[in-house]
Amino acid sequence: MIDFWFSIGSTYTYLSVMRLAEVQAETGIEFRWRPFNVRSIMISASIGKAGRKPESVLRQADSDAAKADLAAATEQAKSLGIFGSPNFVVDGELFWGDDRLDDAMRWHRQIES
Repeated sequence: MIDFWFSIGSTYTYLSVMRLAEVQAETGIEFRWRPFNVRSIMISASIGKAGRKPESVLRQADSDAAKADLAAATEQAKSLGIFGSPNFVVDGELFWGDDRLDDAMRWHRQIES
């Protein structure tokens, strides 16, 4: 048995996910699917490097107030028509994707002038 540790947030996870059923059928090797949150690991390490205590910061991030703020921001994103990340909004105009940042800045300059 092979433990397959995967994070849903990883853009590369799908490469393995799409192959495992076929690999198992061809080889007979079984895979144990082990989801984990790589984001928590990375965030904890970053907080520590910044000289803060990860437990304290993560506890604050997991508070009811933080959850309510995130829920409110998510509702606002829905109302704006945001469907992906990253997304830039300039005066109600959506620019989806990092490759659209320059377009968003141009649009902003045009509106401001």
